[in-house]
Order: sequence, then C-alpha cells, then structure tokens
Amino acid sequence: MQLDASSLHDDVKAIDHFTDLCLNNKTCDQFYIYSTWPRRAEDKRADGSRRVKDLKYQAAWELPYHFDLNSTDKRASWNTPSREYTEKNHQEIQSRLPESARVYIIPTGEVLYQLDQKIKAGDIHPLLRYRSAEPHNR
Repeated sequence: MQLDASSLHDDVKAIDHFTDLCLNNKTCDQFYIYSTWPRRAEDKRADGSRRVKDLKYQAAWELPYHFDLNSTDKRASWNTPSREYTEKNHQEIQSRLPESARVYIIPTGEVLYQLDQKIKAGDIHPLLRYRSAEPHNR
C-alpha cells in the first residue's frame, strides 16, 4: 500500500478498507506501507514550460503534520510526504489490526533522508561530484 499524501483521514480509511478485506478473506496478515518522499514542486512559466523548484530535503522530510485522524478539512491534505505523516499512518493502522497481523513500513523517504545526510557530510565520496549538479529542466 502506498501513502497517497492526501490526508491522514483519507489514507487511513483506504488502508483500513484494504486490510479489512484481506483479513476477512484470510488472504494475508502482513501488510507493507510504501513511504514515499517529498516531491519537488514545479513552476509553470509564461511560455508553458515547467521549471523544477529546489527542495531542501531535510526540512521537507522533518515537517510536522498538524492534523489528526478526524481532520477532513482541505488543509489536512496539503501535505508533503514526511516522517511524521508516515509514522502517524503506521501507528494508526497497526492499532486497528488484530495482534496476529502486522504492518511494516518500506522506508524509502527515510532512506533518502539518511542518504542526503551522508552525502552532505561527505561520507559517500563517489556521489560527491553529483552533489552540486543542477537537475534537468523539463
């Protein structure tokens, strides 16, 4: 299952529906949530072309998620994938499952965060030459 980065309310509702189907049909009792990463926004230029904006990955990944499970306000879906959003989803889904079932995170966003930290610290030497490379414009 992949977090859609909509709202905690909507993602938990969708995942809960899926896990219920699996458990009721006895097809599985282990679930995996694919944690995505913060995306780079795009600007649309006057000529119709697009420019990819810079992203401060650490700041984006560490953004707090200020809404709870009951928040259906449109602002609750104005989020970017973050560590806190992923953790809140994981905790909520796990709390709804029977003890015999488990939900795990595929921590792609966290892996990229750790990789970003190591590159900036100079711990991954072959990648240093790409550190300041400009992204390709679309």
